[in-house]
Amino acid sequence: MMKQQKPPGTYDFTTFVEGLQRNLATAQEAPRRDPTRLLSILRSGPKSVPELMKATGMGTMDFLEVLKTLQDVGLVVLQGAAGQEQAELTPNGRQVAELKAE
Repeated sequence: MMKQQKPPGTYDFTTFVEGLQRNLATAQEAPRRDPTRLLSILRSGPKSVPELMKATGMGTMDFLEVLKTLQDVGLVVLQGAAGQEQAELTPNGRQVAELKAE
């Protein structure tokens, strides 16, 4: 018996639900770009960039975008030689992290 072909651009409800489940699972697996998460982690002190990235659970691109944004607004600084940078809160970054913790 031949499977009936559907017109292009149509799908059945099962396909829709399966796609929705895949999207939800993907969204739950990777933490979102949450700058407050990064600030919260740095409240305990400076961390190496790889250590910080691992602690956030973010993907590489999301992590780098959040880190760059926090640097651009003056909440985080990187210190040290290339490849050995330590991320640290600025005084303003500490204030923001404390506000978020309350």
